[in-house]
Amino acid sequence: MDRILTETEREFLRGEKEYAGNKTESNKRRNIRERVFQSLTDFELLANELPEDDRRKIFERLSKESESHGADEAASVIEFLYKGFSDLTTDPNHIAAGPKETSVERFLAFRNALTTGVARGKSEFENPQEEPPDIVTVASNAYLFEFPDDEDIRAELETDQWREINKQSPGDIGDHDDVAFFLQAMIQRQIHERISARHETANKNLKDYKDFEGDVADMS
Repeated sequence: MDRILTETEREFLRGEKEYAGNKTESNKRRNIRERVFQSLTDFELLANELPEDDRRKIFERLSKESESHGADEAASVIEFLYKGFSDLTTDPNHIAAGPKETSVERFLAFRNALTTGVARGKSEFENPQEEPPDIVTVASNAYLFEFPDDEDIRAELETDQWREINKQSPGDIGDHDDVAFFLQAMIQRQIHERISARHETANKNLKDYKDFEGDVADMS
């Protein structure tokens, strides 16, 4: 049965198999990257077009054959996605270039994928008493993204970037340390504003839902 990784590739990733030449190893890694990339893009088709009966059989088998009933395997998928998105946000060049609209979107990519995926999934399980949520929020005591190290940001700040940021600032920013801190603070503020706006909308929806519950209770 075909899998994303061949048996040889699994042995290679576990360190159980080595290749004589760097070119052969490089080709093997490229093949793995390409197959994983194509597999990820296939999930849009699977999510939208795979019949419910087939999906159910897949997860029934996963629950039956997994000691965790599929929870550990699902956690590994989420872990892989989280690491992949965080690889992009920990690139110091991304911070050094300055906060932009795309900066916030990149930092919120995993969070957006998580909430959008749940919202789309809920729309399939039609409940006449419940409309699919307009916004799904994630309550977490941790940021769902990573930042690069301060030293890496300072190292990537080019002189022209440093001068440009000092020029745009209403006050005196100062040296590279100050600029690196300023850039991180700016992006964090924009992220906080975006998340807070979503939570405010979700809180209103939750209040409306509780008021509806109260009305139903009064009628009973």
